[in-house]
Formats: sequence, structure tokens, C-alpha cells
Amino acid sequence: LGRVCELLVPLMGVIYILACLAVIAANAGALPGVFRDIFVSAFEPEAVCGGVGLRACIGWGVRRGVFSNEAGLGSAPIAHASSSETDPVRQGFFGIFEVFADTIVVCTLTALAILCSGVAIPYGSPATLSVCVSAFAGVFGGGAAAAILSACMLLFSLSSLLGWGIYGLRCCGFLLGKRSERGFVLLYALSAVLGAAGTRSMIWELADILNALMALPNLISLFLLSGEVSRLTRDYFSQRQRENISRTSSKPRGITLGKNFLPSSVQRRLMYSAFSAVRPKSDRCSGIPRLRKYSRVASMPFSTPLTPHIFSA
Repeated sequence: LGRVCELLVPLMGVIYILACLAVIAANAGALPGVFRDIFVSAFEPEAVCGGVGLRACIGWGVRRGVFSNEAGLGSAPIAHASSSETDPVRQGFFGIFEVFADTIVVCTLTALAILCSGVAIPYGSPATLSVCVSAFAGVFGGGAAAAILSACMLLFSLSSLLGWGIYGLRCCGFLLGKRSERGFVLLYALSAVLGAAGTRSMIWELADILNALMALPNLISLFLLSGEVSRLTRDYFSQRQRENISRTSSKPRGITLGKNFLPSSVQRRLMYSAFSAVRPKSDRCSGIPRLRKYSRVASMPFSTPLTPHIFSA
């Protein structure tokens, strides 16, 4: 299952992101006006007094954001627990990146592609795939746009069904035992059929209720474990800081030269000159260069760890 999702999710993401970027690039001249409308409309009084209150905006944003990134539901840790990473803080950073990539990057590209294309947006009515198809059709044509989005939706749906299926299977086995897993698989397959045959409004309402039932106990658990999370995070950054200090202090001071920086004859003369300065007076006053004692050192290349200490002296 993991190998299948490893192929489906990147393929789906790359296709969709490239398609959005193509639409945005084709309508790049409209980008300044789009950003102006986004920021101006967000803070105008009409944005609050136009029939949709602030509470409703936050509610819809939270509900759709949960569908986008699953943040706070407690389902993502099931996937993260199967990772080969042993550090919980490092693995948590991957979870943060998932939320950023899914919600900030992908959803922003979708909004920019729709707004830059200039298609009519049916504000106040339920959103459908036809808006994205119309936005992409200006660049790829109607048939190609429908094919691209249908392929992305197919891959997304298949990966979501597989992912949520394994989530439920693991939880059911943990709560009710291994014998209950077969019954869960049958019930899960039946729910997929009912979801495809049911009305859209009923499916959305049921999904919102079930997500809330998942999020409430998980958020309470996160609040109770916030102290442990804070302690692990502090320990992680403290360890990283100690490793950086240790790595910096272990570096040799002085000049480090490459092995082939100078010819071997010049290396030997410079090395002999450096060591002759610290030889005993009896050796220096004899007037005879006694290289026997220093022959092994004089043949060392400049890349040895001993060289930086000589030149730093």
C-alpha cells in the first residue's frame, strides 16, 4: 500500500501543479490585479456585511482545511508511525511540511489559476469541478482540461480510499481485535458505494460530523500532551546546538592546503624549515641538517592534520 501511494501521490501532485502553473503563466498579466483584489476584498466591510458573517467564514475555512490536510484529526500519525525515522521531532517537521505543501501551495495555486483565468465564479452556490475545468480550458482546451482534472481526481480518490482504508483497519484491529478487520473491510467497501450513490449535500454533512467526532478527542489529547511535545522540541534543538558547537570546535585552526598544492620538493624544504626552527640548539648549531630524525615528518604532504598546527604556530 505504501509503495502504491508513493507512486500515485507524487504523480498526481506534479501533474496538477504543472497544470496550474501553466494556467498562471498564460495569464501572468492578471496576477497584480488578482493579488490586489484578494487583499482589498478581504478587509472591506462588504466582506463581513455581505451576507456571510465572520463566524461562517471561519467555520467553512476550518471544515475545508481539514479535508485538505487532515490537521488535527489524528489520522496522519498512523502514516508517520510507519516511517523509518526514529526522532519524533524530526518526523513532526515532515508533518508540518505536508500541511504547508497541501494547503498553502496547492490550494493557493488552484485559487490563482481560477482567478487569473477570468472565468465566472458562481459565488454563493456549491463549488463544482466545472469551475476548474473552465479555468484550465483557456490554456489546454476543454477536452484536455477535463482529462487532466479527471486523472488527478481519480488518483486523488484512489490514494485517499487506500489511505483511509488502512487507517480504519489499523484502528479497528487495535480496538476490537484482529477478527474484526474482515468485517471492517466489508463495511468500508459498502460505504464507498453509498458515498458514490448519495447526494452531495448529505455526504458533505456526514463527513463534517465524522471529522468533528475525530477531531474533538484528538485535540483534547494534544492539549494534554503539549508539555511533552514542548520538552521533546527543546531537547531536539538543544542537541542540534551542541552538535553544531562540537563540529565547529573540532575543526583544526590554521591554513589547510591541498595535497598537490605545491611540488613535493618545495613541500619538503618548507616542512624542514618549519621543524628546524623548533629543533634543539645542539642540532641547529652543528651546521649539519639532521633529516634522519625528521625524515618521516618531512615526507608528509600538506594535507596531513599536522600541517595546520605548524603554520598556526
